Amino acid sequence: MKKIITLIAVLLTTTGFSQAYDGFGDTKLSTGLSFQNGGIGLSVSSDRGMSDYISMGFNFGIVLNAKKIETTTVVNGESYSNEIEASDSFLEKLDLNYRLNGHFGEMIGMSEMSDVYGGLNLGFRNIGSQIGFRYLISDSFGFYAEANVPVAKLGLFGNDSVNYYKFYEQPVGQLGLVFSF
Repeated sequence: MKKIITLIAVLLTTTGFSQAYDGFGDTKLSTGLSFQNGGIGLSVSSDRGMSDYISMGFNFGIVLNAKKIETTTVVNGESYSNEIEASDSFLEKLDLNYRLNGHFGEMIGMSEMSDVYGGLNLGFRNIGSQIGFRYLISDSFGFYAEANVPVAKLGLFGNDSVNYYKFYEQPVGQLGLVFSF
């Protein structure tokens, strides 16, 4: 009986101090929907704490529901409409980024269960930035919202000569669930 009580006390002590960002060694896995002009997709990201305020990880996204995009170009005061097809190519609809985030929740006095983070990412399609918010409702589960904005185009794979809509050359919003390990 004494061993059971000791085990319960240890478990409560180690899980009772969980935070939205715990620092070195903290691992978060986020999965959710991504929203952008021309498509809705899935996103999976992971971050691992490298220090009290810095994490590194990855973000994988794929556009599932792609549609035609109507664009308007103005030349010499005349407006021209153009429809750009969504590519059927699997490679045109996916992206993988390496990311580096700074975590500011503790610095700005947020609750332990909340975190605001932001940083840079480097992927096959672009160099970009992200800003996000996490809120844990338990020690291991919560919600997140994130915005990703491309800063520079890379296009390391895919066919740039084809007139398809470039999904990862525009802002992308994400909403979903976050799991803490």
